[in-house]
Amino acid sequence: MKGTTTTTSTEKLGDEVHFSLCNRNVYVKDMAPLPPQLEFGFSEWKRNYTFGILMDSTFLFGRTGNHIRSVFHALDMARDGSRSLIIQERGFPIDTPLNELFMGLQRSNLERVLGITFYDNVPDDYKSMLSSVRGGQFMRYQSSSSLQERIDHRNYVLQELYRLTAKEMELNPESPVTRGMCQSLNAIFGNDKR
Repeated sequence: MKGTTTTTSTEKLGDEVHFSLCNRNVYVKDMAPLPPQLEFGFSEWKRNYTFGILMDSTFLFGRTGNHIRSVFHALDMARDGSRSLIIQERGFPIDTPLNELFMGLQRSNLERVLGITFYDNVPDDYKSMLSSVRGGQFMRYQSSSSLQERIDHRNYVLQELYRLTAKEMELNPESPVTRGMCQSLNAIFGNDKR
């Protein structure tokens, strides 16, 4: 790494795979281990548009922690019911909390990493069959998958979102968003890059 670069994407330093956020190496070995490569971090998810779940983009339940929890529970609900999870391009969960916490969240990245579908990509024949669900309803959802499966999935999602953030920082090291995130990290952890 050159001295002034803000980030690099996933690379290998010696024998250790890592990515960088604000010139801080984040080592994969220090993260929670993930099960073998699974599509969207789940063991099985048959995404079906029939009775797909449309996240209500206007209703927020609680604050940031509940917003994130609602996203995870929405993914659980869709997977458990073999349904697609449909979101709008604006509002919840894109504007709040995802774009507040992460960078590099282009539609194609989110579809590839999370397995969600954007509303305008749903075939018209299925739009009338979608069930609109509000954030509070997701909060009360109890998944049928095991606790370990849910933990593994959440670790997968968070690791992938941070990788997308690192890649975006690498592409735009001097952007106001990158600088703001790095200032926040430095305020929390200090300027020591270890």
